[in-house]
Amino acid sequence: MIPSSRGRLLKWLFHRKLSSFKSLKGEANENRMKIDGYSGAYFIVNNVEVRSSILLLPHTGYLWRPQTFAEVTPHSFTLFRLLFPKLDVLIVGGGRMTPHLSEENYRQLSSVCQAFELLKTEDACSLFNLMNEEGRHVGAALIRAGF
Repeated sequence: MIPSSRGRLLKWLFHRKLSSFKSLKGEANENRMKIDGYSGAYFIVNNVEVRSSILLLPHTGYLWRPQTFAEVTPHSFTLFRLLFPKLDVLIVGGGRMTPHLSEENYRQLSSVCQAFELLKTEDACSLFNLMNEEGRHVGAALIRAGF
């Protein structure tokens, strides 16, 4: 049974129509997500072109509303609060530059994962692929590099 606070959060996410795209079976190790390519305008995840910022978990991905790191708020990481167990590592790709967190965003990230890495998006993509292929419980929040 889902605790009431998680139930409310799930309902909120459902009503916000959080879009997701499916992992294509047989494309990646154990149906894991894999970033096949990226540019300033899009990501290619499991052979699907995605023209948005994205949140990735080991086996699924979601479109992410912030299009620049300046638009990221503590609520931008709400999805990761639903996970049990917590992620081993959350990798945050902030576009062309390594992102700098506000104190509020830092507190939120610290509460949703055991550790996090702040990187340029291109470095974050590579690290996510490496850790996910190793079978680690890893997530990524990636802003497109062109924005």
